[in-house]
Amino acid sequence: MEREAGARVLVVDDDERVRTSLARLLRRMGYEVEAADGGLPALERLERGGIDLVLLDVIMPDLDGLNVLKRLSGDVRVVMVSGADDTKLVAECIQGGADDFLPKPFDATVLAARIQSSLAKKRLRDLERRYVAHLEEEERKKERLISSMLPPPIAMRLQEGEENIAESVDDVTVIFADIVGFTQLSLELEPEPLVKLLNRIFRSFDQLCAEHGVEKIKTIGDAYLAVGGLPGSKGDHTAQVAALAIEMRRVLPLVTGRDLTLRIGIHAGPTVTGVIGSDKLSFDLWGPTVNLASRLETHGQPGRIQVSAVVAERLAGRFALEPRGTVHLKGIGEVETWFLEPRQPQTSSGS
Repeated sequence: MEREAGARVLVVDDDERVRTSLARLLRRMGYEVEAADGGLPALERLERGGIDLVLLDVIMPDLDGLNVLKRLSGDVRVVMVSGADDTKLVAECIQGGADDFLPKPFDATVLAARIQSSLAKKRLRDLERRYVAHLEEEERKKERLISSMLPPPIAMRLQEGEENIAESVDDVTVIFADIVGFTQLSLELEPEPLVKLLNRIFRSFDQLCAEHGVEKIKTIGDAYLAVGGLPGSKGDHTAQVAALAIEMRRVLPLVTGRDLTLRIGIHAGPTVTGVIGSDKLSFDLWGPTVNLASRLETHGQPGRIQVSAVVAERLAGRFALEPRGTVHLKGIGEVETWFLEPRQPQTSSGS
């Protein structure tokens, strides 16, 4: 049997001759050895950790071996030793959690075999615990990853084992935002600074979404898609998305240090949502509401937030709305649109 090199053994016996004899024998076997002259000193030493195996005498004056055994955790392997030839006592020790029982006087060969057997069990137990801990950590990572990719209610349903998640949502507000001139910028920058710049932008947008109660859906190149009003969300989702759009436009030059702006489109209405993929999960939206929001962005103007009639009607009185008139949207037709701005505080004029 392979010896557990470097293992630390605690010899617990109230007889100094036994302690000395065992310690000498164990050191010759290659183990590190410590000794305690009773049950209470043994427990004090074991509290500090670092002991792999205990050779524990059963009969001791301060605290007998069986009571020491009851106070030990399962992290330490224990071989009980005693001069008493008592089958009942042996059974009590094994039932109490001891790995083995060794009668006095000791046979060196038997002692070595039983110590090696107990330490092998400990090694396998430790490997099992590390493996289980690794599996649990991987599961936590998986759950965190799913939660970061999907809306919380959807992530919870997946983690509970639900498959083929898809549902209709009666009313949401969809926002598309595109960085104006980013294609040209991508030709001027090296890949690494370009990706770092995009990361700063989208991380700031992600934070704004969280602050406004809006769910990010995905990025497509330099475009950003988010939605308000998914199941489980709270508040006026159209107003939340409108406030988000204004903040996204405001922070873009601040986080980039460049004269960049956005072109934004917002529309509200019903949609279909669902999770697609197996190895690479993706939560997405489909339907006319999404298409119209996308067209409002692509047919918008740099630095402006273009919204549909539905959105303008909902936001009237709370935001400034500038009529743009009728715009022909590709694949949709003629649509009346407005430009959204923050409402200016009214000032009182004196006579």
